[in-house]
Amino acid sequence: MVTIFCFNPKQMAITDAKLERVSVVGGGSVYTAVENLLLACRAEGLGCVLTTLLCECEPQVRELLGIPQPWGTAAAIPIGYPVGRGHGRLTRRGVEELTFLDVWGKPLS
Repeated sequence: MVTIFCFNPKQMAITDAKLERVSVVGGGSVYTAVENLLLACRAEGLGCVLTTLLCECEPQVRELLGIPQPWGTAAAIPIGYPVGRGHGRLTRRGVEELTFLDVWGKPLS
Protein backbone atom coordinates (compact mmCIF):
# COMPACT_ATOMS: atom_id res chain seq x y z
CA MET A 1 0.00 0.00 0.00
CA VAL A 2 1.14 3.56 -0.63
CA THR A 3 -0.47 6.51 1.15
CA ILE A 4 -0.24 9.85 -0.64
CA PHE A 5 -0.52 13.07 1.38
CA CYS A 6 -1.75 16.08 -0.59
CA PHE A 7 -1.96 19.82 0.03
CA ASN A 8 -3.87 22.76 -1.40
CA PRO A 9 -1.47 25.67 -2.05
CA LYS A 10 -4.35 28.15 -1.77
CA GLN A 11 -4.73 27.17 1.90
CA MET A 12 -1.05 27.45 2.86
CA ALA A 13 0.64 30.12 4.96
CA ILE A 14 4.11 30.42 3.44
CA THR A 15 5.84 32.28 6.24
CA ASP A 16 9.33 31.98 4.75
CA ALA A 17 8.41 33.24 1.26
CA LYS A 18 10.48 36.43 1.57
CA LEU A 19 13.69 34.62 2.48
CA GLU A 20 16.31 34.13 -0.22
CA ARG A 21 16.10 30.34 -0.17
CA VAL A 22 13.69 27.59 -1.13
CA SER A 23 10.58 27.53 1.04
CA VAL A 24 10.48 24.60 3.43
CA VAL A 25 7.71 25.63 5.82
CA GLY A 26 4.85 26.49 3.50
CA GLY A 27 3.28 23.05 3.64
CA GLY A 28 5.05 21.86 6.76
CA SER A 29 1.88 21.36 8.76
CA VAL A 30 1.02 18.26 6.69
CA TYR A 31 4.04 16.49 8.14
CA THR A 32 2.51 16.21 11.61
CA ALA A 33 -0.17 14.02 10.03
CA VAL A 34 2.55 12.07 8.21
CA GLU A 35 4.39 11.52 11.50
CA ASN A 36 1.20 10.25 13.16
CA LEU A 37 0.73 7.72 10.36
CA LEU A 38 4.36 6.58 10.66
CA LEU A 39 4.01 6.12 14.42
CA ALA A 40 0.71 4.25 14.06
CA CYS A 41 2.24 1.92 11.47
CA ARG A 42 5.20 1.22 13.74
CA ALA A 43 2.85 0.44 16.65
CA GLU A 44 1.01 -2.08 14.45
CA GLY A 45 4.26 -3.78 13.33
CA LEU A 46 4.17 -2.30 9.83
CA GLY A 47 7.19 -0.96 8.01
CA CYS A 48 6.95 2.44 6.32
CA VAL A 49 9.05 5.37 5.22
CA LEU A 50 8.49 9.01 4.31
CA THR A 51 9.47 9.90 0.76
CA THR A 52 8.87 12.96 -1.39
CA LEU A 53 10.24 11.43 -4.61
CA LEU A 54 6.80 11.30 -6.27
CA CYS A 55 6.90 15.09 -6.44
CA GLU A 56 9.36 14.70 -9.32
CA CYS A 57 6.59 13.14 -11.40
CA GLU A 58 3.62 14.91 -9.84
CA PRO A 59 1.72 15.53 -13.12
CA GLN A 60 1.67 11.77 -13.83
CA VAL A 61 0.70 10.96 -10.21
CA ARG A 62 -2.05 13.58 -10.33
CA GLU A 63 -3.42 12.07 -13.54
CA LEU A 64 -3.15 8.46 -12.31
CA LEU A 65 -4.94 9.18 -9.02
CA GLY A 66 -7.35 11.85 -10.25
CA ILE A 67 -5.95 14.53 -7.94
CA PRO A 68 -7.62 17.82 -8.92
CA GLN A 69 -5.92 21.17 -9.41
CA PRO A 70 -4.62 23.03 -7.45
CA TRP A 71 -3.77 20.15 -5.09
CA GLY A 72 -0.20 18.84 -5.00
CA THR A 73 1.57 15.87 -3.47
CA ALA A 74 3.52 16.41 -0.27
CA ALA A 75 4.58 12.88 0.65
CA ALA A 76 4.25 9.25 -0.32
CA ILE A 77 4.36 6.60 2.40
CA PRO A 78 4.89 3.01 1.24
CA ILE A 79 3.51 0.69 3.94
CA GLY A 80 3.94 -3.05 4.37
CA TYR A 81 4.98 -5.86 6.65
CA PRO A 82 8.75 -6.13 7.14
CA VAL A 83 10.47 -9.20 5.69
CA GLY A 84 12.39 -11.44 8.08
CA ARG A 85 12.57 -10.50 11.73
CA GLY A 86 10.76 -7.23 11.28
CA HIS A 87 11.67 -4.17 13.28
CA GLY A 88 14.86 -4.26 15.27
CA ARG A 89 15.71 -2.20 18.30
CA LEU A 90 15.55 1.54 17.81
CA THR A 91 18.88 3.28 18.07
CA ARG A 92 19.14 7.02 18.45
CA ARG A 93 21.88 9.48 19.19
CA GLY A 94 21.64 11.12 22.59
CA VAL A 95 19.87 14.45 22.97
CA GLU A 96 23.19 16.07 23.90
CA GLU A 97 24.46 15.31 20.37
CA LEU A 98 21.42 16.83 18.66
CA THR A 99 20.69 19.98 20.65
CA PHE A 100 22.49 23.23 21.34
CA LEU A 101 22.12 25.92 23.99
CA ASP A 102 21.63 29.57 22.93
CA VAL A 103 23.79 29.32 19.76
CA TRP A 104 24.58 26.67 17.17
CA GLY A 105 27.35 24.38 18.34
CA LYS A 106 27.28 25.28 22.05
CA PRO A 107 26.67 22.08 24.04
CA LEU A 108 23.41 21.79 25.95
CA SER A 109 25.17 20.85 29.19
